[in-house]
Amino acid sequence: MGRPTARHNGSGSARPCIPESIYDPFVGKGTARLIEKIWDHNDPRSSPCLFKLYTLLGLHRYNFYEGTNYALRRIEKYYKEGVSACKTLYITCVAVDPANDSPHVFWIKIWEGQCGVLDLTCAIAEPRDGPRTGSVS
Repeated sequence: MGRPTARHNGSGSARPCIPESIYDPFVGKGTARLIEKIWDHNDPRSSPCLFKLYTLLGLHRYNFYEGTNYALRRIEKYYKEGVSACKTLYITCVAVDPANDSPHVFWIKIWEGQCGVLDLTCAIAEPRDGPRTGSVS
């Protein structure tokens, strides 16, 4: 089962392909509204449970479409877009395949559809060194 590969902007319409050199939220490029957070697993104040849940959702999505079994090892960092309760998150994490214990860096994009409700869309869940498809679920 392959994963969908259409570009999507969250409203149901395709968005134009923007060059990665100009807009790459996973490295903090493109908008002044991105807030970078470095994940520290030893500090509970920097490790909100919801962000871990969102990361697990992204990995589950990737595993489902690709037929893999990656498990979360750690979250490296994340960028928040928006300061209100509803946000878009760009998460960089490390996951391992239990079969060979080799780590892979993943990029995950999650946005909250409604404030105060668990209404999530995982727009991107893919290995950093793999093809950048901008896939949607």
